[in-house]
Amino acid sequence: MLDSRSVLRILSVLLPLCAGCNGGPFPEAAALNPYYRRQWRADEEAGPTYYTRLADYQSLQRRAASMPPEEQEQVAVHMAELLGQETNALLRREIVVTLGRVAVPSAAAPLRAALTDADPDIRIAACRAWARRGGPEAVTALAAVVRDDEQVDVRLAATQELGKFSGPQVIEALSVPLNDQDPALQFTAVESLRSTTGRNYGSDVAGWRAFVEGNNSQPPASPSLADRVRDLF
Repeated sequence: MLDSRSVLRILSVLLPLCAGCNGGPFPEAAALNPYYRRQWRADEEAGPTYYTRLADYQSLQRRAASMPPEEQEQVAVHMAELLGQETNALLRREIVVTLGRVAVPSAAAPLRAALTDADPDIRIAACRAWARRGGPEAVTALAAVVRDDEQVDVRLAATQELGKFSGPQVIEALSVPLNDQDPALQFTAVESLRSTTGRNYGSDVAGWRAFVEGNNSQPPASPSLADRVRDLF
């Protein structure tokens, strides 16, 4: 487990947010280039590079759950500050992931802000982070994304994550994508409803719609193997 000094050391590296060298639009590929490796070593003398910060974020993510609350609070405060300053989209996503790993109240506000970020990938990461965080506020946040976000991919992420929760609010929220004209949203809503309710109306969207509207009839029984074989002839 990271002690307080270790956490502060990592945060002190992250806070300066020096630009360094991230190797262009594909920093992972740049890791194979000896030129960039030499450049990163030089840049480290001036401030943390992309890879240094990435490694530090991922270290915090792995250890966050085992940190005592006061250290999680330190991480949440600093991650919230960094989220407003960081310009690299990949690192901003890692910040959101980190915020999703700390179970303190101060992480909620930046995670709410991330759900309305201009970058759809950040909003998707925020959906995942809220699902990991859990609780009634997560359901409310994900339901708002399903209802209001303009990007299908973001709504798909929120719809999928809602399947990890249960309760009437979840079923009501999933009725929105279930009634959408987009087949992918309908399919994902069906999968999430199956997961959260334990019921199985198969791919019968009409049956699922009747269920979310309050018709609690049992799904039709699955045909026996003999019946399925007979239907082949």
